[in-house]
Amino acid sequence: MTKTHIATQSKSMIYSKMNYSLNEQKLLLTLIAQIDSEATVIKPIRITLKEISEFYGRKILGRDLKRTLDKLNQKFWLETESTYFQISMFKKIIVEKDNSDITFIFDEDVEEHLLNYKDGVRYVQTNIKNIIPLTNKYSIRIYQLLKLHLWEKQVKKELFYIELEKLQTIFMTLNSYNNNFNIFDTKVLKPALKEINKETDL
Repeated sequence: MTKTHIATQSKSMIYSKMNYSLNEQKLLLTLIAQIDSEATVIKPIRITLKEISEFYGRKILGRDLKRTLDKLNQKFWLETESTYFQISMFKKIIVEKDNSDITFIFDEDVEEHLLNYKDGVRYVQTNIKNIIPLTNKYSIRIYQLLKLHLWEKQVKKELFYIELEKLQTIFMTLNSYNNNFNIFDTKVLKPALKEINKETDL
């Protein structure tokens, strides 16, 4: 895998309803960072089993690989102008029998949200170096929302507001916190913001 560090995603992708673990988010963003965001199509991305193991901080054995890849390719809800639609990140994941190297082929419906600045739609670029130190899975999502709206503040001179229910919807935590702001603030917002302030460029 080529060591590039900038992952480009559309605003719709940032606002998607998804529930990846911390390591799954880091690995997905690292795969996205390998994409030439100025291209018209995404080439297949190849990664070794050793590289996947490094992300999870433990050795991924062959028997665990299918479960790991299933989690990476779990369905999520991608937001459009007026709807959400359910989709998987990858069209195909190919595992080599002899060495367990993995090739990821992104779904065509996801491509347009990973190729840069199409039709003037705002995209956010995440430097992988800023999210690798993070230890809270919500820190990455909040960091990306803030990066996106930092542009709006600079260009449109607008402050960033988001309703609690909307935030819990895209984090898929509505059932966990029952729309209770105090619990959500204690469990999600405060730990994430503390970590973002300490570890990132924001």
